[in-house]
Amino acid sequence: MFWLQVESDSLKVKYANAYLEKFKNFIATVRGELQVPDLPVVASPVVWRTGKKVDVVNQALQRAGHEIPFCTCIDPLEKISCFGVQIAGNDDCVSPENAAGVLDIGQRMGLAFPVDSFDKRKP
Repeated sequence: MFWLQVESDSLKVKYANAYLEKFKNFIATVRGELQVPDLPVVASPVVWRTGKKVDVVNQALQRAGHEIPFCTCIDPLEKISCFGVQIAGNDDCVSPENAAGVLDIGQRMGLAFPVDSFDKRKP
């Protein structure tokens, strides 16, 4: 499962501080309902930087990648020069404002995903 976190949980301190536990519960619920306890989860940090507590949520996602079995957190945008703003002559720009931009982010997540990362993290 690929998870692209948006900024809503980073807008208020109480949501950001509770994020890690809520994310863990969410993953456990999805895995339980699907009856796939080792469903791989690839999470992306918040890429919309408008929330006051973006760093808190992103740190929680990084921790989740270490604390939840078969879960990893990657940054699909770390190697691009801009995000959400089209610069003339720059093909690296993506926008979360439309389906094409979200699909592009998904493709980047797939390309950034280290395929062997779950083999080393089996409980």
